[in-house]
Amino acid sequence: MSVFGWFSFRDVLGASRGVIAWGFSLILLCVQIELNQKVILADPPLLELPASSYLKPDSGLIQVLSFGQLPAWVDWIFLRAIGWSSYLRGQDRSGRSQFYYDLDLMTDLDPAFFEVYAGGALLLSVGRHEPVLARDLLLKGNHFAREKLTGFEPSFRQRFWSRPWELNLTLGYLYLFEFYDLPQAAQAIREASIVSGSPTYLADFAKRLGTPDGQFEVGGRILDLMIRNLAGQKNDPDLEKKLEDLKHKKFNLDVAQYLYFANRDYAASKKTWSEFLIQTGRQEQDPWGGVLSVNSDGVVMTSTPHESVFHLKYGD
Repeated sequence: MSVFGWFSFRDVLGASRGVIAWGFSLILLCVQIELNQKVILADPPLLELPASSYLKPDSGLIQVLSFGQLPAWVDWIFLRAIGWSSYLRGQDRSGRSQFYYDLDLMTDLDPAFFEVYAGGALLLSVGRHEPVLARDLLLKGNHFAREKLTGFEPSFRQRFWSRPWELNLTLGYLYLFEFYDLPQAAQAIREASIVSGSPTYLADFAKRLGTPDGQFEVGGRILDLMIRNLAGQKNDPDLEKKLEDLKHKKFNLDVAQYLYFANRDYAASKKTWSEFLIQTGRQEQDPWGGVLSVNSDGVVMTSTPHESVFHLKYGD
């Protein structure tokens, strides 16, 4: 018996070329799968670039050196950025990461690359926890859509920019969950709702966020949701600190909401402060023990210490 098991050496030499080619391809496939598994399972160390090592090449120079192959350059930068994003960390002195520089360069070279704005912002905010850079990228995309997109053919817009409202919608959620800025979120979602083809629910959401009642409602629901979700993350070493911060925000929101309704009712009564208290049966004390009073501008105030939350101006 030969070293090839049941087959003799003569049998192997006599095999058809198709079988040999198929077997060789199968071996290569197995080797590729094994290498891919090793690459996927490998855990490359996180690299922190020095502040002087960040690079954004000149887009004009790249256009010249591309010799008509600019789309290939953009694709290469995209693949490089995705590959680096998993382990390259750090920011330069201006607070920008190399991943952001790559996304910014791609949109300089190809300003109509919708997926870089939309997908890049999600990777920056969710994957890399860089919400400021995600916001900047979305604002750049919105500027292009507002100022330049109408100059493209309708067929191009339909094929590549059929959902431009997504940029403002993502920006709105970014303002809500990362910056706790309800007025800015309301503006972004309102702009998304008036874009042609946007979902009908955005108009209702924008209308709700456009009123103080709706802002307090949405703000309260967001904080309650975040507190519940965070409470289930038992392995987070900063859990107690994060929970305390969210609960503090919720407390400040409750105080602001109380003062907003107190001021609204007091202004509508057209009465003096003393008459208002008697008529409504209110006490000169808020639910947290603070003393209520009216300042020289006729605004109801409280001695309960509180801070602004969600950038709302009610009850400051």
